[in-house]
Amino acid sequence: MVQTGISTIDVMNSIARGQKIPLFSAAGLPHNDVAAQIARQAGLVAREGVEPEEFAIVFAAMGVNMETARFFRQDFEENGAMERVTLFLNLANDPTIERIITPRLALTTAEYLAYECGKHVLVILTDMSSYADALREVSAAREEVRTNCCPCHNSPGSSECLSRSRSQPPGAGTPRIPRIHVH
Repeated sequence: MVQTGISTIDVMNSIARGQKIPLFSAAGLPHNDVAAQIARQAGLVAREGVEPEEFAIVFAAMGVNMETARFFRQDFEENGAMERVTLFLNLANDPTIERIITPRLALTTAEYLAYECGKHVLVILTDMSSYADALREVSAAREEVRTNCCPCHNSPGSSECLSRSRSQPPGAGTPRIPRIHVH
C-alpha cells in the first residue's frame, strides 16, 4: 500500500500497487499544492518485521507556467523530496508534441524504476487537461473528425497514459495519480 500523507485519500481511497486514482479539481483550487504534498509525503506503509523497500516518485506536470514549475522544483528541493523524485516539467510555452510526450516519458521512467531497478514507484501526472488539449490540437491540425463521445477519441494513444500497463507478476504495479482539471 502507498501512503500519501493525506488522510482523506489514505482512509477513504487507499492506493494499492497498480491502482490508478484521479484527483479532480477546478480553477482556483489548490491542486498544485495537493500534488506537491503527495509527492513530499508519499511512502510505502511500513509493515512489522519486513525490511523497508525502495520507493521512488515520478512526477510529471504538463502545460504549467514558469511560476508553477518553479514552485514544484523549489518545494521538492526544500523538503528533501528531490532525492526520490524524478521530475518532468512541460511548460505552457513548450511545443505541443512535448506535452504529449511528457506523460509517456514519465511512465517509461516509472516502468524502468519498477522493473529494472526493483523499486516501488508512484506516478503523479498533473495537468491531464493540458495533455487532452494537446491531443485535441494535434487532432485538429491533422483534420481528424471529432466524435461526440470523447474530444480526443480519434487520437491514437489518447487513453494510453491513463491505462498503460505491462505484463506484471501478481501484486506488482505502479500506482498512478492523474490530476484532471475540470473546466
